[in-house]
Amino acid sequence: MKNTANVCAKTARKTAHRQIAKKPAIQRAIRKLSRDWKQLDPVERGDLLCALTSAGCSGRGLAEDLGQSPTNIRRHLTLANLPDAEREAVKAGKSAKRILELKAREDRRRRMQQRIDEDRRTGAISDQLADHIIEFCKAHRSNVTAKDPDMLTHFFSAVRNYLNRPDWGREPAKTLKKGLSLKRRFKLTRPQPDCDEFITAHLARWLASFLGSEAPEYLIQERALEKAESRRKELNVVKSPMQLYRETVQRFQSLSESPARRRH
Repeated sequence: MKNTANVCAKTARKTAHRQIAKKPAIQRAIRKLSRDWKQLDPVERGDLLCALTSAGCSGRGLAEDLGQSPTNIRRHLTLANLPDAEREAVKAGKSAKRILELKAREDRRRRMQQRIDEDRRTGAISDQLADHIIEFCKAHRSNVTAKDPDMLTHFFSAVRNYLNRPDWGREPAKTLKKGLSLKRRFKLTRPQPDCDEFITAHLARWLASFLGSEAPEYLIQERALEKAESRRKELNVVKSPMQLYRETVQRFQSLSESPARRRH
């Protein structure tokens, strides 16, 4: 159903582009841009592309008309929307690729911080991730918990090790398409097992790979793991003595750090 809707949307955009591209003024602008493409600097190309998209043309349609890749068209559109200082730097000959890489890195950092701030306010992202962790543990209960609290504690500890130390063997985070089912996302993030790897270690590496794809922000990953640990009763596993001890220590620490009450 979703695939059919996507195809219909793409067809509609393509049809709309073709209708707009028939206008004489748009035809002249596309022909001129195609003719002068090599003589123009990247920012100038981007400005002309922005004018065409503002008139209703689609990026993919312009890519076909100009004989360029859709990625190249998107890159030029991004350059056109850079701040003035960076636009001038590109015009002066500075590497456009390097500037776009820095912008993409900064945009990614900003998006991650926004997600962290949102999760601090609502807890929604880590709540959902904790749901996924519980589902993963339920699917592999015999190798993750076996109703043994210490076994589950050690499993989550191993997951944290892989998240903290990617060089231990965690697969690079994969970018997955939106709309995939949870089962499909689990399948796509499963790493190749090592021949001498214990099943529990493989599952810890698998869950770390999944968490990296779902939420690259470590603070959100850690909150989700903590929430999943606190819900171990859903896996018919009670808290381990060590976890109870840690919680007691944390409670006493918070009490000692809280301001003293005024006497009446």
